[in-house]
Amino acid sequence: MVGGITLGLVGALGRLGGGWIGNAIIKFYIDLFRSVPLAIQLIWIYFALPIFLNTSIPRFWAAGIAFALYEGSFFTEIFRAGILSLPKGQRYAAAALGMRPSQMYGRIILPQAGRLRHPGGRSHVQQPDPRDPVPPVHARLDGGAHHLHGDYVSADGRVQLRLQPPPQVNLLASYPWHWQIIWEDHHLQYLLGGIKMTVLLTVSTFASGLVLAFFIAASRLSRFRAVRWTAYLYVEFFRTMPLLLGLLWVYYGLPTLFPGWTLSPFLSAYLLFSLNIAAILSEALRAGVLSLGKGQRWAAASLGMRPWQISYRILMPQALRRVVPVLGSTWVALFKDTSLVFVIGISEITYRSNALSIETYRPLEIFTATLLLYFLITWPQARGVDRLYDRYRTYE
Repeated sequence: MVGGITLGLVGALGRLGGGWIGNAIIKFYIDLFRSVPLAIQLIWIYFALPIFLNTSIPRFWAAGIAFALYEGSFFTEIFRAGILSLPKGQRYAAAALGMRPSQMYGRIILPQAGRLRHPGGRSHVQQPDPRDPVPPVHARLDGGAHHLHGDYVSADGRVQLRLQPPPQVNLLASYPWHWQIIWEDHHLQYLLGGIKMTVLLTVSTFASGLVLAFFIAASRLSRFRAVRWTAYLYVEFFRTMPLLLGLLWVYYGLPTLFPGWTLSPFLSAYLLFSLNIAAILSEALRAGVLSLGKGQRWAAASLGMRPWQISYRILMPQALRRVVPVLGSTWVALFKDTSLVFVIGISEITYRSNALSIETYRPLEIFTATLLLYFLITWPQARGVDRLYDRYRTYE
């Protein structure tokens, strides 16, 4: 969180005060890390980046780097929007008082643009990385000890003398790239075949979740307290539950609770994502209904319409139009979240890229191609959502 906030501040200031080159670089960083699923970023940083840099990255630091970069791309736009929402007169007044730009942003602009919270402490204890290979033992004997990458080990396994490790080759410049491995032996065709499963899962779960969201939103607005509280508990449960944990529980936990009742991987993912999307969209629809004037309800009631007729003929169609941009954002987030289903064996893009990396022993090329593939698919969708926000912007 601290790293993400720091990157967000630097990125926001760079977009507002940097030149066109710096602005373009930061914009590309934002689009890249907001368009690529977090799971792909974690896999690339932990498995592919060490090969590129010729060094190992502990799991804790790999996760920290991935989360900081991912969160920083969102915080950059949040801080930038907060700064742009402030009147320009404050900057002019501060400049008239002789304040430097650093003083202006540090004392006036940033404290108003966003309130920073100090996150809780994290453990920085690094555990040994089991992924690190065991160094091979050379066949040469030196004084009755085996030479083990700078360590002289006696026959009983005790380290007698620790020497400096041999120099390593900087693979940053000398790594033998083999991009042709992507389109050899139909590898690219196999990887692109996973798009069908990703799109199928996204479309089916989004449609089912949207239909269910109408009923959940109506229940949240019900005059009966028991119905409202039941819908409230449902929404809070599925909005706060991690999707990865939910996938594992549905696929492995439900058959344990109900012996003889097994769910396929696709059905498990479909069930969980539909319930999760319904909880998210129901709150958006409820907010859209509450944003409408009460006069419409009173007028419909005076015409003798029943409550369910008022909701589904008058209120919901208008609320749906108001929350179209939110629906688009949820669609993009769902498309990226489908990358998690590879843990239960669904053959989508992430699953196939992992299989190819194991088969070809070229994780850097395969995962880089997967990252770029997700970017090329998701980035146009995100730009389309931006247009939806501009088109369906509501002014009261």
